[in-house]
Amino acid sequence: MTGITGLINLADGVVSETDLRPALKRLSIYGTDWVGEWHQGAAAFASQVQFVTPESKYERQPLTMHDCTIAADARIDNRDELTRELGISSPEAAQTPDSQLILLAYLKWGDQCAARLIGDFAFAIWDAKQQTLFCARDHVGMRPFYYFYDQRVFAFSSDLEAITQIQGVTDRLDEAEIERYLFSLNLPYYTVGTTFLANVRKLLPAHTLTLTRGSEPRITQYWYPEHIKPASYRTPQECAEQLLHVVETAVRDRIRTEYPVGAHFSGGVDSSLLAVLAQRLLRQSGRGIKGFSWSQPVQVEEETKEYKRIRAIAQMHELDVHYVPSSERAVMDMVLEADLATRPIVSLVREHVLQRLAAQDGMRVLVSGWGGDETVSYDGRGYWGEMFITGRWLELYRNLRPRATKGQSRLSILKTVAHGFWHNVVLMGLSDRLRSRLQNSLIYKIPSDRFIRADYQKKLDNPQVPTMSFSTWGSRRAMIRSYYSGYLAQRIESWAWSGAESSLQYAYPFLDRRVMEFAYSLPGSMYVHDGWSRYIIRLAAQNLFPPTMSWDGYGGFKNETMLMQLPVRSPEEIAFHQQQRQALLERTRDNPWIDVDRLQKQLSNETETTPEDSAMAHKAIHVTRMWDYWKQRQ
Repeated sequence: MTGITGLINLADGVVSETDLRPALKRLSIYGTDWVGEWHQGAAAFASQVQFVTPESKYERQPLTMHDCTIAADARIDNRDELTRELGISSPEAAQTPDSQLILLAYLKWGDQCAARLIGDFAFAIWDAKQQTLFCARDHVGMRPFYYFYDQRVFAFSSDLEAITQIQGVTDRLDEAEIERYLFSLNLPYYTVGTTFLANVRKLLPAHTLTLTRGSEPRITQYWYPEHIKPASYRTPQECAEQLLHVVETAVRDRIRTEYPVGAHFSGGVDSSLLAVLAQRLLRQSGRGIKGFSWSQPVQVEEETKEYKRIRAIAQMHELDVHYVPSSERAVMDMVLEADLATRPIVSLVREHVLQRLAAQDGMRVLVSGWGGDETVSYDGRGYWGEMFITGRWLELYRNLRPRATKGQSRLSILKTVAHGFWHNVVLMGLSDRLRSRLQNSLIYKIPSDRFIRADYQKKLDNPQVPTMSFSTWGSRRAMIRSYYSGYLAQRIESWAWSGAESSLQYAYPFLDRRVMEFAYSLPGSMYVHDGWSRYIIRLAAQNLFPPTMSWDGYGGFKNETMLMQLPVRSPEEIAFHQQQRQALLERTRDNPWIDVDRLQKQLSNETETTPEDSAMAHKAIHVTRMWDYWKQRQ
């Protein structure tokens, strides 16, 4: 991974060589294998490089060629194709880093170059002749790219904290974004292009940004999942073989490193398939992976289904598996100390401990199954509605009824079918707002005004209440809506920042552009078949797992199982966190959004706290922490 940052002075046209130094200091967490700075006239770039791929050891960026300078955080996967089209010989290609490959692509194809790149990337190119800045981000946002623009300066960075250190960037919170967060019905909260910092935005995935002095930034989308053409296969087996091929290619590209490789390994189909493929590929060169499970080890006689799956697959493929216990203190520290404005936390409860263990082993790449649910391991949401509106009611009934009906009464079977019809057809066909009133889900029962100051509420004529985009009828439409929701990119951004602090780069083979295009091309019948959800990936993985394991109906760890494994807090830990929390609240009684007295009263009565109260209290603590952090910066 590489941390990049840059500044374009749009006012007097001059930058200083020291303008990026504070930001560069923050970016040191992204790697110190190479540190580079460049400035010329109105522009300045800086990079903190961590070597991962064999070619990355030749990175010397910011890199200048033909009056164009690039700063890039990238791993390009279609290198063979690009080097042929760019006329680079094989010996040269072995020493051509990805930043140089991207810059050569820009020199040849201009602003159309991003569409030709396959891989994970975020980059900025300053064209001195044209006095133009060109920036691009990969199709799903694997590499973060934040930017600030206000007529005087344009600044960018891989890191939110770093961008606040750049000269000319306004250092204040965005009240409108905090309002959306407090009144959002979604937990966790996902943004599309915005941040909690005023005038700081994210370059959206699959977009480019072009800025010429004297003009407004021009933002263009270059990849559209809805434009992918549907594919057809003669048999599901033929489709499964192609799935295995494209996923294996994505895994191979991501483990192309000389450093140790790790992998998440929950025992579910997604992570298990990736761990097995990575192990088989690395075994060809006498290496292997280390698998990490979030569950704490148990005695054999206490083994649950997930442990048995992990143990069976590990034995079959000689996988080294380590169980990662969660730390209650680490969880509370993360909630109380994280500034949500610059350090977003999404699903990192157990990952902090894993990151430290991986760093101790010298790992720089960790393969994750994140994104499988939204791509080739999709559960078929929306397909039931598609069957209903197209009149395929018998097929719909076969897919809603229980797979095992022996011994069940007809009434029991009909109840199961009716339940499935309500959730998978009726609710999925409603608007988000109407569904939010009918669906019995925690994310819709949170009162928006809990813990919010009365005087602040009076200022709001019509508070914005964002809603999450759920699936609708049609599996393809549902998958694409999920892509545009911001859900995938936000988790990726959070883990990128967190992993960087342990010199760890996350790799997501299921979010490879080729894998996603394959997934979006499939009909819903490849995801739902005779009552089986995730049908095609089960079929693809069945020969890589012990017999019947792909078809046992189990998808991985359940939340309630993991929650039960949280260690009991000691009285000392409880007292410590209560003191920390109390000190935070006492410092922030001037918080313009949160009624600290009401929040304190709720937190002091934890035994009677409802899940809804607890969820909103966490939001209130996050906003309070943001206010405390930014007040200290002034």
